[in-house]
Amino acid sequence: MDRIRVLSDLHVDINERYPLELADKDVFTVVCGDTGGETDMAVDWIKKNVRRGVVVHGNHLPYCNTPERGPAGYRTMDELRARLSEEFPPDGDVSYLDVQAGFFKKVVDGVMFLGGCMYTDFAAKHPVWNPDGDAELNMENARWHMRDYRYGYVSRSFPAGADNEPAYERLRPTDCLRWFGESAAAFEKALAENEASASPLPVVVATHYPLVSDLLGHNAYVEDPEWIDRRGDFIWGSYASDRLGWLLSHPSVRCACSGHVHDAERAYRLRSVPRPDGPPLLLVHNPRGYVQRGHARWFNPDTFVRLPEWRAEERELTPEEDAEREKPGKDYLEALLSMGFF
Repeated sequence: MDRIRVLSDLHVDINERYPLELADKDVFTVVCGDTGGETDMAVDWIKKNVRRGVVVHGNHLPYCNTPERGPAGYRTMDELRARLSEEFPPDGDVSYLDVQAGFFKKVVDGVMFLGGCMYTDFAAKHPVWNPDGDAELNMENARWHMRDYRYGYVSRSFPAGADNEPAYERLRPTDCLRWFGESAAAFEKALAENEASASPLPVVVATHYPLVSDLLGHNAYVEDPEWIDRRGDFIWGSYASDRLGWLLSHPSVRCACSGHVHDAERAYRLRSVPRPDGPPLLLVHNPRGYVQRGHARWFNPDTFVRLPEWRAEERELTPEEDAEREKPGKDYLEALLSMGFF
């Protein structure tokens, strides 16, 4: 393995009018979540485009539980994780990684991959309405404003109904916070064991939710400081965690890649962060996002980490691909805001 492709947030269901096919399907690929909210479509795309790699799920995983399916069609998070584990098993050429699914660490060609959705610690500080990063406030706003908690379900701890029907309850932010804690602890243990070994392996940490929070202030929708206040971004705390110091404290972590924050500025997509002692940390963030909203302006389907240099590189885009990356005009963004988007 001489290079690793990194991409995320393909949203093949939402972007159905903008199909994407990878040119070189044999490159080892890290898919950092939200391939699609329709699980069947996401699985199908990965199987057609990725021959070797690892996959983590994103927050859109339960979006297949749309109201029109009715309760009989609802699938819990555990059931959805089990589906991905079956489609992309630990011993397969493409493997699904997630702590809650029971398999989150895979070694390929001398590189250790630690993967999972990771979720968030809900401690992000919003510069206008939550400057202290109050986690309870962030969780309450997420519960009311994010579709994750309308479409997501978990198994109930109390008995099923009289007809033995599945017993579900809605996903809550406290579930995601618990999963974040479990994942952070599992990653820490795996990294400590690796670094205590005689020959530590280089590590790629692959998550859907970023472990660096500065991405939040560097996307198209907050370039104007007034947008932060006007948008009333109540779900700010649901997008990233400030764990850069933790990543830097583990010298075996050579690369951390993520998704979820769709429209990160170019300078924040691929960057190297120096360590006082040890090799630099490469951060790779390559989401496609919602093409019709202009999120894909910096997305490149051939974004790679070159080994053994651990250097980020991109293929030059065709004129057609480059045109897709144009930023939407302010009038378009104003119209979306007025209709309740974002």
